[in-house]
Formats: sequence, C-alpha cells, structure tokens
Amino acid sequence: MWRWTFPLSLVVLISCAGSGWAQGVCGDREKIVAALEQAYGERKSAVALTGSGGLVELYVAADGSWTLLYTVPAGPTCLLAAGEAWESLAASPNPPKTRVH
Repeated sequence: MWRWTFPLSLVVLISCAGSGWAQGVCGDREKIVAALEQAYGERKSAVALTGSGGLVELYVAADGSWTLLYTVPAGPTCLLAAGEAWESLAASPNPPKTRVH
C-alpha cells in the first residue's frame, strides 16, 4: 500500500505548488527522490550548495516536468517548487565576467 500511497500524495502536493502548499512539504530525501524517479521519471539535472551548507537539487523529466528540492544540513528534504515545460539552455560560449568585491 505504501508503494502507491506516497507517490500519489506527492502528486497531489506537487500539483498544489503554485498555491504555496508545497513550501511545507518535507520528508526523507531518499523517499522523495525515489518517488520523483518512479512517478514522474525525473532525474537529477543540477545540484548546488548554499552558503549555509544546504543542498539544492533540480530534478527534470524528459517530458519537461521538474522539481526543485532543498535539503537542510542533517535535516529533512523540502519541495521548493515544481512545474512543467522545463527547458535546458545551452551554455553561453562567452559567459559574463563577474566581479569579486
């Protein structure tokens, strides 16, 4: 039963992301990632670390669905946003120069 309950509840929660409900959706990272892969076919596309040591991950599927996750250091993983129509852009051949202050 858990095999279907979690992905189904994740579908409902992600579909409510536009209304702000997804801000409080947090849980075990392995379970959330497994549900994204199984229910949506989403795979990790990008990853970054925040200044406070948090992990930000972007999961994207071939059909364009996407989910943005944030994992608190030694804490839960939370859904930040989710949507459709993700499009990856090619890297610019001449990236802008950044100044360090």
